[in-house]
Amino acid sequence: MSGESGQPEAGPSHAGLDWPNPERNRAGVPGGVIRRAGAQGPRSWIQKVLEQIMDSPRQCVTPSEVVPVTVLAVQRYLLEDEPRDTVPKPPLYCYDVTISDGVYQEKCYLDPSLNSLVYQNILKVGIQMRISRVSCLYNEKRIGQGILCIDNVHCGETSDSISLETPFRNRAHQEKPERPLRGGKSHYLALWNNEDPYGDIWLTDKQPEEHNFSDTKIISLSHLEMTWTNRRNFPALLVRILHKSKLRYYGKPDKKMIEPYQTFLEVADSSGTVSVIMWNALCPEWYKSLRVGLVLLLQDYSVKKSYPFRIQPVPVDPQIKLISTMEICLNLRDPPTNIIIIPEKQVKPEWRLPKLNHRFTTR
Repeated sequence: MSGESGQPEAGPSHAGLDWPNPERNRAGVPGGVIRRAGAQGPRSWIQKVLEQIMDSPRQCVTPSEVVPVTVLAVQRYLLEDEPRDTVPKPPLYCYDVTISDGVYQEKCYLDPSLNSLVYQNILKVGIQMRISRVSCLYNEKRIGQGILCIDNVHCGETSDSISLETPFRNRAHQEKPERPLRGGKSHYLALWNNEDPYGDIWLTDKQPEEHNFSDTKIISLSHLEMTWTNRRNFPALLVRILHKSKLRYYGKPDKKMIEPYQTFLEVADSSGTVSVIMWNALCPEWYKSLRVGLVLLLQDYSVKKSYPFRIQPVPVDPQIKLISTMEICLNLRDPPTNIIIIPEKQVKPEWRLPKLNHRFTTR
């Protein structure tokens, strides 16, 4: 294992996805069908290595020929505990590495003993590397399917040219949305932190839509504060976003949450401002579409007593009453929250929603 360390690249590394069909024969490996290269075309190194693994009784081999392959993607995710684990383990972040031999692409699992190469920014997108030992990991959740594991590697220099046009050997790796090779997680994390939204699960296409308010009952935040403990059903809230926090990722190996995200909004109407907590699958659906200043109609939310030790953001308008005794919770279920972005042209002066004041920070 060698290479030269550099500064971490900005943002996550990415380049595609794919994985196996349950067919298996002399031309395949556990985990997918190997597509035969045409008689006139170059021979795929990935294909030859997989065939060599099939011929090995140990499912672990040193390739008979070591050639440079190009790294097209390095993607990170949290691997949950196995069912047989009785003692919780510390978080294990794993990496899937997509490589290309010029004929095919293949998504591989990086053995955790090599994770330090990613930490030091030695193994990164765009470099040429030589894989000197590989193995096959079986996917227990998909019968007859396996994963190509990189066990030893020598990292080289950055490639002069990178082509994303080579096809995946296994068509399943190019399916959308992208999924990690191992575990039950539905998405990847950003390469260097857990707060940045990364991947194709994060939607950006939520648009304002005009709403007919004739049959919609609206309650003010101050009135809700006084009456929420005695209510089972809550009328709609019409509020403006004053603050949006960073994402919080609370995934743990022993918690099988599919999309364990949380974010806070500070919203206000003419009577006060309150914290809104958006949970789990609603974050990938809405986080990138929400911004400070938007007017929201919130329906089918829940209300709970506020957490006393959470640090509140600096109030945008000190004259607006701060409601700190309750929090609004938005979930995909229990109950399923309905969020509507109201176009600014439909906002009426009589609603008296707070206006945003520009705040300048001196550095």
